[in-house]
Amino acid sequence: MTNAAGERTALMEGVETRQQTAGLDLIPLSEGQDGASEAVLSDGMRKPVEFEDGHEDEEKDKDAPQLTVRAVVVGLIIGTVLCFTNMHFGLQTGWVTMGSIQAAVVGFAVFKLCLPENCGGGTRGVPFGPLENVVLQTVSVATATMPLAGGFVGIIPALGMLDPPVRLTGRELLAWCAALTYFGIFFAVPLRRQTILVEELPFPSGTATAKLIEVLHGKGDGSREELAARWRSLGYSFAASFALSLVCFFVPAFENWHVGSWVGMPFLTSWQWTLRPSLSYVGQGMIMGLRPALSMLGGAVVGWAVLGPLARGLGWAPGEITNWEDGALGWLLWVSIGLMLAEALTSFVIAACFPASGKEKCKAPLKEYNYDHDEGEVEVAPPSQLVPTPWWAGGLASAVVLVMAVFAPLFGIQTWQTFLAVALSCLVAILAVRALGQTDLNPVSGVGKLSQIVFAFVAPGHVVTNLAAGALAEAGAMQAGDLMQDLKTGHLLGASPRAQFFSQLIGSTASIFVTVAAFSMYESTYGIPSTDFPAPVAHIWKDMALLMKDGPGALPRSAVCFAALFAVIGVSLPILEMTLGERRRHWVPSGIAFGIGMYITPDWTIPRVIGAVVESWWHSRNPSGHSLHYLMVASGFVLGDGVMSILALLLKAMQVPTFG
Repeated sequence: MTNAAGERTALMEGVETRQQTAGLDLIPLSEGQDGASEAVLSDGMRKPVEFEDGHEDEEKDKDAPQLTVRAVVVGLIIGTVLCFTNMHFGLQTGWVTMGSIQAAVVGFAVFKLCLPENCGGGTRGVPFGPLENVVLQTVSVATATMPLAGGFVGIIPALGMLDPPVRLTGRELLAWCAALTYFGIFFAVPLRRQTILVEELPFPSGTATAKLIEVLHGKGDGSREELAARWRSLGYSFAASFALSLVCFFVPAFENWHVGSWVGMPFLTSWQWTLRPSLSYVGQGMIMGLRPALSMLGGAVVGWAVLGPLARGLGWAPGEITNWEDGALGWLLWVSIGLMLAEALTSFVIAACFPASGKEKCKAPLKEYNYDHDEGEVEVAPPSQLVPTPWWAGGLASAVVLVMAVFAPLFGIQTWQTFLAVALSCLVAILAVRALGQTDLNPVSGVGKLSQIVFAFVAPGHVVTNLAAGALAEAGAMQAGDLMQDLKTGHLLGASPRAQFFSQLIGSTASIFVTVAAFSMYESTYGIPSTDFPAPVAHIWKDMALLMKDGPGALPRSAVCFAALFAVIGVSLPILEMTLGERRRHWVPSGIAFGIGMYITPDWTIPRVIGAVVESWWHSRNPSGHSLHYLMVASGFVLGDGVMSILALLLKAMQVPTFG
């Protein structure tokens, strides 16, 4: 989990997101039945992905329907479920998933199972094809990721934590979300040629999704029995996760097992070393992979078994252990911010200053399957499938005007300050997209903090302006990164960039209403922040803004020294990773994941570690069974709990009684 969910999938919002699940370095993939590679790793690859030689099929696919009503509708439905899921996990631990693989799998299953005769039908009898699946997952991703891109798991709750609190009405939330939705999409369009066509950056999650779609739609030699086995794995894991979550809802005592207290060590319970029987977090760990999961565990040990007790024992954090203000949790937050911010900014600089090394390192294993094109011409899509310059340029100008029109009355931000924030957002979006393309890491947290630092000088003492500037930078980097991953998927499969552009606009527009509704329901039902939904990322944004306002004197006692020490470690990790080379870099801990493990209580980390260990053991003991089933099992675990979270929200709002 954005080095997250995702260094692989997306890492935690206030930190960074990996495009398949916030934080993780591993981009797993089912193996094609032709023996093609089984996984793409953002660092330390198992095998390079190989695409089938089938140019005749490619030409047929290009004439197949792409932007169809059925693909858009199913994409919106799946994206809505993932949006609620992301809101749930984002407010709970900061974990957000891009969900492109899940969307492609579930979308294909919907058409395959509902209309098995032609795998979709409905469009003049044309089967549901891979290019439609590209559109479906693009719509779904755009709908699903707005809780992060719109700041609903971080900045909106942070505004409510200020003194006095800044709370937006439903209409103001809609205006806020609309203002942040579009400019990243329009700005990403001209970046496609350089990053995908000229430099051929790998965008591992986009590549993984392309390979999965290829396998799902039968471009490998897989049998019907293997496909049926995959669907059974998805269905069984979904049912198990849903059922366990249902039990936990009606029997709350089952949600968290105080194992330490059971064996006579209650101090373990006090320091949150408990076990949550959550298959969704096990599934997240399976998707994350071993390196980021163990990095999170290392952060938990250092934070919650060493530094936290030390700070409390010496009186540096005298409050309740989980208190954000004067407890160990609040103290550890600053230490983790020092580590994560230093790591994110250093990775940023490396991506900007050493693009050639990153490009060659990542590009080498991908040369086998890049489409052929003429020597001086890199564009493979016909002009009718491209996005004309007036479209994206005019759209970008309109989006900037919309931002100015919304932010001025909402927060009293001057027009020139808003324009500066947008300009900064575009600048950091370029660097973020490059980092994403090379490492599969979108450092949305780091770029947001950069804007906060700049606005500490531009608008000193204005906390709300500082948070709004960070929101713009984060939204631009997130939206541009989402579209670029999708465009990479489409490029490898021969999809229309114009169809994907419209898909992103459709999904993002729908998500404005879905996301505001989801946040409003969680806020009115549970309260944000609350025990169940502490919104840890919001505390990072708020504390960073207050630090920019009040200076280091606002930090808890002694936290400055430890934050500086861990900042040095954060700087050294990406440098060490760059110098060690491909074979040994996986031994370097992920700084972002380590920092997340420090500020999230261990009970959320342990299930992820269990999932990562199980996935690694499964891969070593039964590679063929692993490649056939593991992604389906992991996705089923995540989706089952996600769907149950929507039902739990409704049951809670209706005040359905529980037991215990």
